Formats: sequence, structure tokens, C-alpha cells
Amino acid sequence: MKCLRLIAPLPVAALVAFVAGPGCSEANGAPPDQTPTVVTNAVQEGAQLEAHQDMAGMYNLEDAVAGAFLRTADIDLAYHDINDNLPTPLESPNYPDWPDDFTYEFVYQDFANTYHDVTNYPWVIFYVNHYHSNPTDQCAAIQVGSSNPGNPNIVPTDATQRWSFLYVTDIKLQQQTTCFSATFDQLENAMIHFVTHEFGHQRAGLTDNRDTNHALYHNGNVPSGREDVMVSGGSYSELWGHTDPVFDATGIESAGDHSTCRGNLLTNQSVH
Repeated sequence: MKCLRLIAPLPVAALVAFVAGPGCSEANGAPPDQTPTVVTNAVQEGAQLEAHQDMAGMYNLEDAVAGAFLRTADIDLAYHDINDNLPTPLESPNYPDWPDDFTYEFVYQDFANTYHDVTNYPWVIFYVNHYHSNPTDQCAAIQVGSSNPGNPNIVPTDATQRWSFLYVTDIKLQQQTTCFSATFDQLENAMIHFVTHEFGHQRAGLTDNRDTNHALYHNGNVPSGREDVMVSGGSYSELWGHTDPVFDATGIESAGDHSTCRGNLLTNQSVH
């Protein structure tokens, strides 16, 4: 199965306890693994106009996401913003909304085939508008993103089959209107975690696949009080209170596990 991140609302009492400041410094993140090289990944970015507008002013997002991969795996994400006015999904049965990504996976794949420049950018992130089944008029759990076709949850070695979609307008609506009154900094911090999580599926195992380097990853623990960004749902103390997503919490997952987000990383360590 694909790992989908569902974010549920919190009770008001819990919310009060979880409201945090703009975040801690990257020095509190996981220490860098000792690897011999830094690998550069060219990442294409594109957005629908409304999603792009909702992200206006999020100047820390790219650097914060890149920092998580550089600290953890010596991977340098080189971003390339290609188009901030992408069209609606014409093939969607819920047009102009994005449809169920299991039943209508071809809508996502065809969109990526059209707008992902795989020749120059092996990895891609699309910031898009409303996912059809996400509620817009009540406080409820939402799906914030989708990544990578395939069942079970295997990251394709073929770059034309890789993609991540983030439903930005739904995230902003939930975080600042229907469920919470998040500050701009808290919303940006949440987006940093969501983007890191989805791109974590694409980048697979946080490895560079050079010789035996992949064995160096996922051997450590996250700092005290922090949560691994690949958990399927994080607390708001984590999502709102930190600018530096952390990887490498140890758990029961192992290679061959396709049922959890972190298991997916361990299983797909050979993808480069």
C-alpha cells in the first residue's frame, strides 16, 4: 500500500498544550551520519496557482526540508521551480478536485508524465489544490499528500514513475480555519514536515546507493521529545514546534515491510 499521511484534529485542551513557538534550531536535529560523499538530487517543483499563493512567504520551507536530508544522509536537494500555474487535473472524475489516488492513480501518473521533466529532474514535488474527499466545512482528519505509484509500497527506480503531491489548500484550510488558528510560522513548520515526509517516500531510505553506504542509515535515534518524520501521524507539538524534521527513530520495522512509512524506507534503500 502507499503510505498516506492522515492528520486528525486535536481536542481543544490538547491543542492549548501543543501550541509552540516558531521552532528550534537545526542543532537539535539528528547528528549527521558519517558518509564519504554528498549526493545532489535535482528536484523539480511545480504548483497550482492557489496552492502557490497559500505558500507565499514560506521562505524557510526549502532550506528546512533540504536540511533534514543533508543532516541525515548527505543528500543535497537542489530545487528547481518550474511552473507556479499548473492546470487542474482534466482526467479527474471530481474535476477540478484531485480524486482518490488509489482508484484513479492514472490521473496522477498522467499529470506527472506531462509536467515532470525527468530528463533534468529525477525527483518531483507538486503543490496542488483540493483532494476531493478532504472535508472543507468541518474539523476532521485529512489526507495531506500522496507519493509514488505501486502496490505494495515500492519506490520505482524509473524516474518517470516517481511523484509526490501535497494538497496545500486543504492543509491551510484545516490548520488555520476549520480546525485550528495556527500562526503562519506554525503552518510553515507543518508544511516542512509534510513535504519532508512525502519526499522521504520518493527518496527511499535516505541513501545514496554508492557501494555499501546505504548500510549506514537508519541506525540512530531521534532526539529526546522528538518524533520521526516518517510516522503516519505526528503530534502538533512536533509539527508546529520544530523547523528541523528528524529521521532515524528505531522501531520494529525491517526491510521487506511495505505496510508502514518507515518500513518503506528500509525496504527501498537500493533506489538511487
